[in-house]
Amino acid sequence: MSATHRSCPLAAKVLVLVVAIAIASASSPLAAQEVLTRTDDGRLVSSLHPISNDQGQMGWSVKYTYDSAGVVQSRTLTRYDRAGHAVRRSVYTADDELLSDERSRYDRRGNLRTHTINTYSNGRRTSHHTTRFSKPKKEQ
Repeated sequence: MSATHRSCPLAAKVLVLVVAIAIASASSPLAAQEVLTRTDDGRLVSSLHPISNDQGQMGWSVKYTYDSAGVVQSRTLTRYDRAGHAVRRSVYTADDELLSDERSRYDRRGNLRTHTINTYSNGRRTSHHTTRFSKPKKEQ
């Protein structure tokens, strides 16, 4: 390992997620229903692979998109909180280059409070935008 090598925590999580997908079987608590999207002529467009925890709640999902030859074009990793809200979504090219990263934060009542989107090109962040949402009014 060179002196310039840095550890990437997200890469470690991705590796764990990929291993979890590989070992999940139909009888495993990690297994969930895979969803395939196809064109009218049967060409695969995308595949969604949800991963549930031992309580049956979705914890992660991995979505792949494919070109007309069936080659993977992108991979989207989504992490969910216990309430089922998508709290982080990262999109990668087929070559594992990060394209975008979204983070959402919810309050205890499940109301979206902030949503942040970062986009990347050639490993550098090219844009950053955060939307903050006001607290909902109390019901009378």
